[in-house]
Amino acid sequence: QELYIPRVRFYEGIEGVKRVYEDTLIENKAICAFENAELMTPEMYDYIFNDYIPRRAKNDLFIQVITPKNKTHIEARKQDKAFLRETRFFATGKFPLEIEVNIYGHKTAFFSYKKEEMFGAILESPAIANSMKAIFAFCWKFCRWFWALNPTTAHILDESRFLSVILLQLRLRYKIKKIINIKT
Repeated sequence: QELYIPRVRFYEGIEGVKRVYEDTLIENKAICAFENAELMTPEMYDYIFNDYIPRRAKNDLFIQVITPKNKTHIEARKQDKAFLRETRFFATGKFPLEIEVNIYGHKTAFFSYKKEEMFGAILESPAIANSMKAIFAFCWKFCRWFWALNPTTAHILDESRFLSVILLQLRLRYKIKKIINIKT
């Protein structure tokens, strides 16, 4: 069996970052993304929201996004349906996210779109893409549980309080099932 050699492409500057985004359109596969649009330069923000996202949606490319809960993303989430996107939030201050990661097909793309560090890289490897998809799936479920508890106060929970609340909910469910079984 032949040895698979991963392929890495690196691009610098705003045009390089755009080139990496364009690759997601060429690949034409659903995308899983960790992102933080609040860190984008105005030029990058304009490209993403006024050019790239409408073209991605027009090409029927669905994206799942995990992002910090902040003003930018709360507004963007209102357009999820129109832009073939599903967004889940995590606590803003607890888990800083300074880059974007897109997982699509057998590729994983990394973006930094801050003015002082603007680059994009594409790593083409089925093993890495599959592992990143597994990490994304775990985080996706975690975000659902986290915000399902109480979307208005979830941002102030730390991990230990979060786990305590989950355990409390499970105990309550068990007690309710027990009561229902006694009555029937």
